[in-house]
Amino acid sequence: MAEVIWMPGALEDIDAIASYIALDSTVRARQQVLRILSAEELLVPYPGGGHMVPEMRSRVYREVIIPPYRIIYHYVPKGGVVSILAVIHSKQQVRSRAVRKRRPGL
Repeated sequence: MAEVIWMPGALEDIDAIASYIALDSTVRARQQVLRILSAEELLVPYPGGGHMVPEMRSRVYREVIIPPYRIIYHYVPKGGVVSILAVIHSKQQVRSRAVRKRRPGL
C-alpha cells in the first residue's frame, strides 16, 4: 500500500476546476471535486496501476483518468509514496517541464 500526497500544485488545479464549475453549479463543483479526490482510493492499493504519461516518457510519471480529468502523479516503487502533481482536463496536453517542477524536493 502506498502513501498518497497531494502536492500544492494539484490542489490549486482542483480549486481552479471547482471555481469554474461553480459558476454554473456549486453542487456539481462539489461532486466533481469528490470524484477527483477519489483517485486516491485507486492509488493507495495499486500505485503502479496508472498509465504512463505519453508526453513525459518516463515510467515514474503516471496518470489515472477520472473523466474528463487526468490525474498526473509521480511514483517510485522503492519509496512507496505517490505524489499527485497535477489535475488537467483530458483534452489538454501535459506540459512536462511544469509538472516535473511540482515534484517534492525540487
